[in-house]
Amino acid sequence: MLWRIHGADMILEAVAGSPDQLLGDARMRLGSATALEGTTIGKVLAGGIRTRSWDDIQSSDYASAPTWANGTRSLIVTTFSAGGTDWVLCFGSGRATSTPIGPQDHAYIEVLAAFFANHVQQRWQFDRLAFQQSHDVLTGLLNRSQFRSQARVASSTSSRYAIIIVDVNAFREINESYGSMIGDALLVEVASALRQRTTGEEILGRVAGDIFAIYVPNPISREFVRGRALEFAEVFARSFSTGDRNGTEFIARTASLGIAVAPEDGPKIDAILAHADAALFTAKARGHGSMVFYEPGMEGDAQRDAALRNELNAAIAADQFTLYYQPHVELSTGAVSGCEALIRWNHPTRGLLLPGHFIPFAEQIGLIARIDAWVMQNAFAAANELSASRPGFRLFFNLSGRQAGNPRLIRAFTEAARGGVALANIGVEITESDAMRDVEATRRVCRALRRLNVRIAIDDFGTGYSSLSSLKLLPVDVVKIDRSFISGVLRDKHDETIAETIISITEHFGFESLAEGAEQPEEIEWLRQRACRYVQGYAICHPLPLEDFKAWLSERKLSG
Repeated sequence: MLWRIHGADMILEAVAGSPDQLLGDARMRLGSATALEGTTIGKVLAGGIRTRSWDDIQSSDYASAPTWANGTRSLIVTTFSAGGTDWVLCFGSGRATSTPIGPQDHAYIEVLAAFFANHVQQRWQFDRLAFQQSHDVLTGLLNRSQFRSQARVASSTSSRYAIIIVDVNAFREINESYGSMIGDALLVEVASALRQRTTGEEILGRVAGDIFAIYVPNPISREFVRGRALEFAEVFARSFSTGDRNGTEFIARTASLGIAVAPEDGPKIDAILAHADAALFTAKARGHGSMVFYEPGMEGDAQRDAALRNELNAAIAADQFTLYYQPHVELSTGAVSGCEALIRWNHPTRGLLLPGHFIPFAEQIGLIARIDAWVMQNAFAAANELSASRPGFRLFFNLSGRQAGNPRLIRAFTEAARGGVALANIGVEITESDAMRDVEATRRVCRALRRLNVRIAIDDFGTGYSSLSSLKLLPVDVVKIDRSFISGVLRDKHDETIAETIISITEHFGFESLAEGAEQPEEIEWLRQRACRYVQGYAICHPLPLEDFKAWLSERKLSG
């Protein structure tokens, strides 16, 4: 008999009997489980010695251990390990042996055990290879090709089915912030949660890094599909423990879902998969937590997004980005106190692109961290150069939403200071909406930056849903009044009142006000009369490349 040890049980994997079988068959069914506790084999395993015979057992301190209820009167048993599992090979008889079982018998059964171990190991390796070819090793789910294959087989029996594709939002940022081990642990937890939600003949697979797909057979309506999709989306409302030593838990918060339904969205499984992918692209473009059913034409959007993704990757590799600089002028003295560094993309065919053309998309697809790193590196270098002959000159650059609350940002600034960057010449800008995504995390990062002598500016102030709360909760130095208000102060009483109120509030809190987007001299004069501290805009200077900006500074005869 060949037994496989599984936890506290032994599972019968193979059995053979002689023609004059004397033992009963009460426990001889293949696949049957027997509890190890209290059995002779259990005692042998607990003893830690590989081979034992009936005579050894009778003379041991566990001779009274009960034997099987099938009349065993002689026995030899040995253990081996193969395929990551412990095994037991034993020969038993209902007759007692005429002579004691000796060393030669022990050696013989151990040779047989080696044969079985080799066979089991080969079978395990074959099964493992077969599993790896069809499954995702990390999560145990079907991989993309096997998911498509099984979905194709299932769809051959019914023309009506749906594909739901689920993309974990902000996963790349978690992976980059906490490391791949934490990211992998999170994916395992998400896969387990999704598996628990699948029912009946539904098929679940991991089809890309943080993307899962579900085949839903024979849905009675699109509303039924919507309901199933919502049930899968609800998975992300819970927290996921990654099992690390710090007890890190994440609330994935949301997922983006793309859905296509056959036969109206396509006649074959490949078309339905492609259309569900296209719907997912649209869902991600609409924002985290969106669920989108496929509509004709979406595949064109997906193709354009794929092309832009490739172009952005190429831009990072080919260093196609550049920084432009726009000055900050102190209204009471006319002195240039600093500047803002603004990213531009020198696109090989479309020319110079403003950040609105690519930064939101880079955030959606997870490339923003690499762009952020490029901006930071080049901004530090420019700040050192610009402040070398201009004491007190401070260069501000924008933090993306993912950077604002990321504790790794502090390490980057600390390493920059060790490398010779004077952080007293650096400021960072955080949009109000980004700051309010996770107020506690943003507050911790901002406090740490201020301890490093970095100044903090809230950008686009007045456009968020909780402007006063952001000033109350965050350590802020500068409040930038959004250009949408500045552009209307000369003709719109509402904009005038809002801008005046923001300047007053800023002064009350002890912050410095900076109006951005001033395009007319009259707007600058209006701001000066209302004691706004700084101004930035076309009325003073358009954003310029570094060398042109340095020339502009020289012509202005910067003092102090």
